[in-house]
Amino acid sequence: MRGRSMRFGAVLALILVSAARLWSFQWPVGHKVLTATFGESRWNHYHTGIDIGGGAQIVRPVEDGEVIYFYDGWRRTRTPPSGLGSFVVIEHERGIRSLYAHLEPGSVSALPERVSAEEPVGIIGESGASLGKHLHLELIDSEIGSYVNPLLVLPSLRDTVTPEIRGVRYLPSGSEPSMTPIVLTRGMTVPSGDHRLLVELFDISEYVAYYCPMAPYRTTGFFNGSEVFDFTFDSLAERNGTLVLGTGGDAIAFDELYHDDWIIDAGVVPFRVGEIQIEIVARDVAGNEASYRIPISVK
Repeated sequence: MRGRSMRFGAVLALILVSAARLWSFQWPVGHKVLTATFGESRWNHYHTGIDIGGGAQIVRPVEDGEVIYFYDGWRRTRTPPSGLGSFVVIEHERGIRSLYAHLEPGSVSALPERVSAEEPVGIIGESGASLGKHLHLELIDSEIGSYVNPLLVLPSLRDTVTPEIRGVRYLPSGSEPSMTPIVLTRGMTVPSGDHRLLVELFDISEYVAYYCPMAPYRTTGFFNGSEVFDFTFDSLAERNGTLVLGTGGDAIAFDELYHDDWIIDAGVVPFRVGEIQIEIVARDVAGNEASYRIPISVK
């Protein structure tokens, strides 16, 4: 069985980036402090949007639209989705919805039926399941029922930091789930077999002084130049009540992809007898790229 491949990602990314030129979405805040990216681990589920810090600043819609639902801490309209706190959902043209969560209670209690991109819809807060003041922004394509990576359709954000690849590990074929993965080092000898490959990696936000790891946009693995896996965080869709990355038989649920918060499970990969050059490439949306190479012997 080969490692997992998300080949749909490149095609979808092209569609989304082309559409972004038509959508003309704007950033919802003036001071853009990216603290979390799309698709990263949230302990037991995928992160369905991006997080923006920068303190208690005014939040505006990414585009003109219709307010289809809002919940405010001071005005309980009905039971809100868990964890969002005070939030607003706006529907734009083409069936795209934007969601703004963790707003300051009391800041979204009087919204008109329609809002322009210049009208405030709230203030960044820390309501709901939030560890500090930030805006959780989601973009949802309601026509196909999927979450879209906001960084693909918002104006480009300055980013000069390269993702970090900390290491590669493997679990031998037939090993117990509780077994500690074995770290691959340069020149080590590995027995042949179909082993599970694990990669530790993350991106870093350059907008904050503290340590702030985030998920890269795309991660690809090669054995002697041949691709064995490829994950791209373009969109997430629901399948049988579970969010998955990908479509059809390639779709991957959260607990299939993440071995740990910053360790991805690349799937079962064939380690064949001979010399193997393992290469892992990680990229962010801005195009910054990191490469990690390990030569090993398989016997």
